[in-house]
Amino acid sequence: MNKFEQYKERLQQFDGFKGYKEKVTAIIKQKGFTSIMNDTKWLELQRAIDTLPFPPPFVLKCVTYADDRPIGQLEDAPRWLGDWSSFWEEGLPPFFDIEWIKVRPRRGVYQGRLIADKVTDETDAFIEILAQYSIPYENENGTITIYGYK
Repeated sequence: MNKFEQYKERLQQFDGFKGYKEKVTAIIKQKGFTSIMNDTKWLELQRAIDTLPFPPPFVLKCVTYADDRPIGQLEDAPRWLGDWSSFWEEGLPPFFDIEWIKVRPRRGVYQGRLIADKVTDETDAFIEILAQYSIPYENENGTITIYGYK
């Protein structure tokens, strides 16, 4: 079974999927959003992340969030990693609920109190992945935004 089939099967097995999908669809209509990404593009991105030396940290906003604040903040070089796994592995939410995701493909590694963090920057490699799969994005001062809807 390929990733797309597995993703679709897991969605169907998800308790409350139908009501969840209807709720997201209603919010999208009410806000007048236009779909930018689709399941295939999200899965390609998710798979390509595995080719990077580390899974880049991110914050995201779901369509179903009550307010406009994402969960978390992105620093210049976060010390934490992103969990790009699928929703059934407690990673990304179902793709149809991602309004946007902001990625900082840099990682800071603690060196000690008196020494600056060692920074690994995978921004260029991440942008190459986006170009390879024709994924539209915005880059603002090193923070890359990928919109599910706009």
